[in-house]
Amino acid sequence: MRKTTDINGLKDVARMMLYLPIAETEFDFIVNHPVFQSPYWFDNEKIINIKDSEGAFKEACAAYEQKIDKTEEPLMLMYIFRPSYYLTFLKFSRRFWSANDFAKVLSEAWVEEENPNGDVNVPVSLSAKWFKQCPKEALMNCEEYDTYLCLPDSFVVYRGVAIGRNPDGMSWTRELDGAEWFSKRFGEDGYIIKGIAYKKDVLAYFSRRNESEVLISANDVHDKIIIKNADDLIAC
Repeated sequence: MRKTTDINGLKDVARMMLYLPIAETEFDFIVNHPVFQSPYWFDNEKIINIKDSEGAFKEACAAYEQKIDKTEEPLMLMYIFRPSYYLTFLKFSRRFWSANDFAKVLSEAWVEEENPNGDVNVPVSLSAKWFKQCPKEALMNCEEYDTYLCLPDSFVVYRGVAIGRNPDGMSWTRELDGAEWFSKRFGEDGYIIKGIAYKKDVLAYFSRRNESEVLISANDVHDKIIIKNADDLIAC
């Protein structure tokens, strides 16, 4: 990777994603786009429906392009996009990042994106590859890195799998209660996976969202069993 981040290269990618066409949804008030979630864009004087005409769309894009032009902090360019497109931005812009800057922005994208384990544009296998290539001390803040260093050589981990979520995701935890919460996030039909992790396989540890997330590829979790809820495990 580069020794220094190419901010101009990042801006070119940001502009490309900004001008991607809008995809309509079944709801009139929601659109699919890296920047716009609603067709209604507010400027200082009026409300514009960016679906009304190409001119309206370009007017809204021009305002965001000014933000891109004025941004000099690489990480802030990612925040121009909707969180569900953070990893997509990194996919297209990776060649312009330095190793340390990419590690920092990757960790932020991972913890801020709502469902990084189910990103349709960036498969979890690609995210795992990125994490493996990043220096761990750059991925984590000081507190997280200290916790990672203190992990035992092997330990129990849990993954709460809610309805519609990826059972082979990389987000695991040492906290059973936390896994159970995620398993029931969208209803009672979720479940918990229990397994054994080895420190040598851990990609990162994140606690910045008040979650004790152990990042590890599902294939590197051993002796996995599935349980319905925490009470079942306690009963065993």
